[in-house]
Amino acid sequence: MRTQLQEPQVIPGLHCTALPGAGLTQWHISVTPVGNETPAAMARRLLEAVRRCGAEILRHEIFGQLAACQEAVATCKKVAVHIDWPITCLEGDSGEGAALAGMHVHAISGAPVKTLWQSERPVGRTFQDQSARYCLLGDIRDVDNAAPRPVQAQHAFENLRAALAQADMTMHDVARTWLFMDDVLAWYGDFNKVRTHFFEQEKMFGRLVPASTGIGCRNSAGAALILGGMALRPHAAGTPLVREITSPLQNSALDYGSSFSRAVEVTDAQWRRLLISGTASIDPAGHTVHVGDTHAQVDLTMRVVEALLQSRGMTWRDTTRATAYFKHASYVAAFRTYCQRHELPLLPVICVECAVCRDDLLFELELDARLAV
Repeated sequence: MRTQLQEPQVIPGLHCTALPGAGLTQWHISVTPVGNETPAAMARRLLEAVRRCGAEILRHEIFGQLAACQEAVATCKKVAVHIDWPITCLEGDSGEGAALAGMHVHAISGAPVKTLWQSERPVGRTFQDQSARYCLLGDIRDVDNAAPRPVQAQHAFENLRAALAQADMTMHDVARTWLFMDDVLAWYGDFNKVRTHFFEQEKMFGRLVPASTGIGCRNSAGAALILGGMALRPHAAGTPLVREITSPLQNSALDYGSSFSRAVEVTDAQWRRLLISGTASIDPAGHTVHVGDTHAQVDLTMRVVEALLQSRGMTWRDTTRATAYFKHASYVAAFRTYCQRHELPLLPVICVECAVCRDDLLFELELDARLAV
């Protein structure tokens, strides 16, 4: 029986998409500033949206000035009293004058939720539906900010593995990662060596390599690296729910030494969900193209993402969450212009100034979408 598709709730500053399942509903909620709204007011508006959904937060990202991010967290603690979900606070200018660029939340209603803890802070939450057990992760990092960056990266991956073990999962259950690195251009090569070595130890290659975003920005914890992730384990052994999706316009990132998949698709009884990695202006050989031309880089990136959507029978209207990263906040205008010129729907996107993993890349887009089975 085909799942009844519910239209997203879209009002100024709020985009809320429901993914109903058997007895539960997953929610993707994105909040962006309205006018001169304060971070505290945005946080209250977000929590009110979650309350109206009757949901619990699984994973929470905040982008903006770090002081504003911390103000939003403080408001959440006042309103919710007990914070038992992972919050990742990331620095980035919206380019549009607001202290906060926006917040993404993945939430659940209709199912019990268990919290995973490390160093007395929440780093993950688990739930299950009729197809699988899920784990959403965030704020995973080394506790020693003074350690060398590659050491912090190694410890962060080890802490990711330990958090998964609390959920009775392994790295082989990971479908998606987010990698937020302070001063990324200074040590991205070293980071890639650490990740590749860790994946080799975990025997990831030859299996599913997760979709991923690797982006440069400071965080409120002062860590060199903060990890987030999504993992799932099917109830029926030997029944894969996640598979790699190849990009029609780009070759595998593994071909040039980056250990991630361009996209993965998660399929259950109700939905196909496409999780597209951070995507930029890169040709099939792995080279940056349109160097110095923001509009051309935006155009190619959007065509690559659209081709991935179309390859799975989806369109921009199926988007549930997106983050657009810009080397300079002033480049947001090029993205807005593209969306208007191509008459795209109002996307649940947060636009933020962050360093892309190559100095000559000016724009990167990550995007999730869904289609009813």
